[in-house]
Amino acid sequence: MALLGGLGEVDSAAPSDALWTLGRLVRGSPELTVHFDNGLAELEGRLRDDPAAAAFLDAFEDFLDRYGARGPNEWEMGCEVWGTNPALPLALIDRIRGAADDHAPGTRGARWAADREQAVAIARRRVRPHERWLFDRGLRCTVLRTRGRERCKTILVEAIHEGRLRLRELGRRLADRHPGVAPDDLLYVTLDEFALYRSAPDAFAVTVAERRAIREQLLELEPPFCFEGELPPVDQWHGATPRDESGGSKRVTAGQVLTGTGGSPGLVRGRARAVLDPSDP
Repeated sequence: MALLGGLGEVDSAAPSDALWTLGRLVRGSPELTVHFDNGLAELEGRLRDDPAAAAFLDAFEDFLDRYGARGPNEWEMGCEVWGTNPALPLALIDRIRGAADDHAPGTRGARWAADREQAVAIARRRVRPHERWLFDRGLRCTVLRTRGRERCKTILVEAIHEGRLRLRELGRRLADRHPGVAPDDLLYVTLDEFALYRSAPDAFAVTVAERRAIREQLLELEPPFCFEGELPPVDQWHGATPRDESGGSKRVTAGQVLTGTGGSPGLVRGRARAVLDPSDP
């Protein structure tokens, strides 16, 4: 991981830079600070009603145009992302605005880049002189693949978002024409069923309700991370949230170690928080 830290020119890092800039706009404006201090509820509406927030909103709209396809579960057309629910990035900006200046992505990126150069030099010295060309070539390929992987992910996420926007608009129009039909009901019909659903969505009320209930049940389960052969049946999946004997969320105890996959290299000390809702970090 140290050999790839602070690479630069990685697509997935660009939204963080933009969010930081928006957070600095809020931090430097007493008017914007008041709005954010008053809470996230109806924040977007309050900002749009305040002429003093015009410059921030222009920058925020540009952010949504560029990175609206990003967000939690950005691979799923049926899920909200930044562009469909601006409250999500506003919540992130609210957290970022309180960060000290030394937390700027550019500052930290420069530090990671320096650490990477040092790590590369150390690793290269450990390779036999006549084999260092292999190390150099392998590192170049790894860097290129890392950047290319993130670019491919961005292309796919943006393509998915185009489909998401079209589905949402189609669902909205069907809901407007047929009372009792929800805009997201069309997400619960198959492609083969869609032609009939489009002409008579009311006829699918029971089917949609049943499938919606199944989805709600599946949200409480954790699918197997890996398996051999056929996917294990749902009744063998573990709960997404550990439960105690009474059925409530199981709480960790002091000294208990939580394990997981690291998202970045390095060691951090401080208060750990489990974010259960991306709109309330």
